[in-house]
Amino acid sequence: MSMNQDLQKLELPARIELFEIDASAITGTIYRYTPGRAEVTFQGNTYTPFPISIDGLSHTSSGAPARPMLAISAVDRFFSVLAAAFNDLKGARVSYFEVFEPYLAAGISSPPQRFIIHKKPTDNRTGLVFELVTFLDLDKKFIPGRQMLRDGPEDEAFPGLGVNRDVQ
Repeated sequence: MSMNQDLQKLELPARIELFEIDASAITGTIYRYTPGRAEVTFQGNTYTPFPISIDGLSHTSSGAPARPMLAISAVDRFFSVLAAAFNDLKGARVSYFEVFEPYLAAGISSPPQRFIIHKKPTDNRTGLVFELVTFLDLDKKFIPGRQMLRDGPEDEAFPGLGVNRDVQ
């Protein structure tokens, strides 16, 4: 049975959430967790059970992109110490996977949602909360990445917008 057929059933298979915090540019390590109770292997990587969640995911094409919040429990204060030592883990990449249990062994999931840790608004005895941003929501990023103007000096005009230097 295919995933599309499973999604159209009245009762969906068990959904497993997987989190990958890629801090390799900051700490040299990639951390992989699942909020479930058992260790999970997905696409050759092992995800350790840990109290972690994400809130505020939304899919909209109008307005500003969502800024979800990643909550990590302070079970052993590991992430609190890590955040204190490495500038609140700003710039670490977070990937969020949703996998249905029958497809876990095959390594099939919905496309991962990818974010970057932007800031840490909360750090207390119960845990940490990180505000995440999309790659498009970073400071000074625009779509398109380059402004294209039809008019202007010949050497600055964009060739695809009315200036064809090859035709005489």
